[in-house]
Amino acid sequence: MGRRSSKDNRGGPEERYRLLFSSINDAILVHEYHADGSPEIFIEVNDVACERLGYTRDELLRMSTNDIDAPEGLAAIPAAMKKLTAEGRAVWEGMHVTKDGRKIPVEISNRLFELDGKPMIFATIRDITERKHAEERILNLARFPDENPNPVMRVAVDGSLLYHNSSSRSLLPSWVREPDGRIPAAHLPALLQAWEAGEKREIEVREGRKTFTLTIAPVRAGSYINLYGKDVTEEKSLAEKFMQAQKMEAIGRLAGGIAHDFNNLLTVISGYCDLVRGDLPRGSLVESQVGEIALAAEKAAALTTQLLAFSRKQVLIPQVVDANELVRGLETIVGRVVGEDIELRTFLHPGTGNFRADPGQIEQALMNLVVNARDAMPAGGKLTIETSVRVFDEAYAREHADVKPDEYVRIAVSDTGVGMDREVLSHIFEPFFTTKELGKGTGLGLSTVYGIVRQSEGHITCYSEPGKGTTFTIYFPRTTEARGAVSATLPGITPRRGTETILLVEDEEAVRAFARTVLERNGYRVLDAAGGMEALARVATRENEVNLLVTDVVMPHMSGRELARSLSRISPSVKVLYVSGYTGNAILDGAILDKGADFLQKPFSSRELLAKVRELLDARA
Repeated sequence: MGRRSSKDNRGGPEERYRLLFSSINDAILVHEYHADGSPEIFIEVNDVACERLGYTRDELLRMSTNDIDAPEGLAAIPAAMKKLTAEGRAVWEGMHVTKDGRKIPVEISNRLFELDGKPMIFATIRDITERKHAEERILNLARFPDENPNPVMRVAVDGSLLYHNSSSRSLLPSWVREPDGRIPAAHLPALLQAWEAGEKREIEVREGRKTFTLTIAPVRAGSYINLYGKDVTEEKSLAEKFMQAQKMEAIGRLAGGIAHDFNNLLTVISGYCDLVRGDLPRGSLVESQVGEIALAAEKAAALTTQLLAFSRKQVLIPQVVDANELVRGLETIVGRVVGEDIELRTFLHPGTGNFRADPGQIEQALMNLVVNARDAMPAGGKLTIETSVRVFDEAYAREHADVKPDEYVRIAVSDTGVGMDREVLSHIFEPFFTTKELGKGTGLGLSTVYGIVRQSEGHITCYSEPGKGTTFTIYFPRTTEARGAVSATLPGITPRRGTETILLVEDEEAVRAFARTVLERNGYRVLDAAGGMEALARVATRENEVNLLVTDVVMPHMSGRELARSLSRISPSVKVLYVSGYTGNAILDGAILDKGADFLQKPFSSRELLAKVRELLDARA
C-alpha cells in the first residue's frame, strides 16, 4: 500500500486511495491475517489511529493487535474471527488500551482482502465512548422504574396494563395480578374520570395493612395513563396520632373547664351544708337530709377529681417510686378485687428500677386497669402484671409526640378477656366513653389512667384484638434518684378562731358569699371584692391593715397573681392564699403562680378553709 507508492502514480488510483485512507475519521489498522493466531504486525495505520492510541506511526508499525487489545475485550475475538473467516467480514465491540493506559471502548469492523497474494485484514476502529455513555444513561433510565421503591404503572384507556415495575407487583398486587394483563375493573372508573378530565388526580387505596396515594396522570398524546404510587402508611398513622392527641388535648381542656366551674358550685353546696348542719339538732330529720345533700356533693366532687385527672390538672405529691415494690404492694388487694376465677400472675424484672410520680395516683391508675381487666373476663381468665425496662430511641419518639428518647420503666397489665376492635380502641381514653352496660360504669376509669400517666410525664399504649385480650402498657422516665424524697406536702386541718383582717377576692359571687360567712362566723374581719381593681381600691387607704389575701387565681382583667404583686407594694408582709377550681399542679406548673405558693383546691369545706387560713396566719412571724 503506502510503501509501494511512487511519484509515477501520485495522481492515480493508489494516491486517491491514500487520500481516502487518511481522511476517514475512524482509526484504520491494516495487518496480515494469521489463521494460527500468531501476532499480527500492523503494516499500515492512519493518522487517527496514531492520535487515539497515543503512539507514533513508527511505533505502531512495530506493534500487533496483542499490544492494544485490553483484557476486557478478548472474550469476543474468537467468535468474531470465526465469522470473519466464514463470511469475509465481522463487526464486534472490544476494548483498546492507549499508550498512557487509558481504556477506550471501540467498535471493530474487519474485512478480509488479499494483497500480493497474502490474506490481509482491513480494520476500521470506531471510538464508541460517547455511545456507551448514552447507552448507560438509557439503561439507567430503563432501570429506574424497577429501582423505584414506589409503584409505577402504565395503563391503556381500555384498562390494559402496559407496564408495571417490581414494586407494583409486591406492593399493589391487586392492580397487577390479572392473568389477562388488565387492571381489575373496580379500579378503572377512577382512571377514566381522570382521563376524561384531562388532568392529574390523586386517589387513596388500601392494600392489606398499607395505605397508598396513587397519582393518576393522563397522557393524551400517547393514549395511556401513568400511575405513580406512594406508601403513606406511616404518614397516615402519624397524622391520625396527631389528630388523636389534639382531640384528647381539646377534650382535656373542656373537661378541666367543666370541673373548674362545677367545683365553684360544689364549694357553695358543700359549704352551706356544713353551715346549716352546724345549726341543726343532731339526729334530726332535716340534719339527716342535709347530710344526704353533702354526701351527694362529695360524690360529685369525686367525679370532678376524675375529670381533673384526665385533663392533667390533679394535685400530685411526686416521690421516687420503686416499680417492683409498688406492684408487690398491690398484689393482695388486686387478688381480692379480681376474685378466685381469675388467675393473677406477676413477672417483675429485677433491674426495672425507679421512676418519679405520686405513688397514690399510680396505684389508682393500676387498680383502674385491673378493674377494667376483670370486667373484660366475666367467665374468668388470666391477669398478668409485669415490669421491665424499655429504651425509646429517636425513631420511636418521632412517631409518638408525647415521648422523648430515654430509658423508661415499663409496667404492663394484660388480660385474656373479650378484647376490643380498632373503633373502640380509638375512643378508650375519652371521658364518659364506655362499652359497659348502662349503670355499670362512669366511663372515667381509663380517662383517669390516661391523665395520671400523662401528668406524671409518662406514656401509655394499648394493644387489643377482639377475642384475644388486651394489654395496657405504661412507661415512666427512669430515674437514678434515691427513694424517699417528697416534693410537696398537704396542709393539715386544725381550725381555730381568729381576729385578723382578711381581704377576700373572688369573682364568683356565691363562693365569695359563702367564704365571707365562714370567716366572719369565726371572728375574722373580712374585706371582700369581686375583682383585683376593686380589691386594691378597698385597701389603698388602709396600709398594713390586711393580714391575709385570699384570692381566686383566674379572674377577669387581673389575675390573682397580679393582684398579690400589686398588694405587696402596699403591704409587703401580707400573706397570700390562692384558691381555684383548677388544681395546684395545673396553675403552679402553668406559670400562673410561683412554685411553693399556698393553694387551696375547690371545692373546699368550711373546715378546710379555716384550717388553711389559720395555718398561714400563724406562720406569718
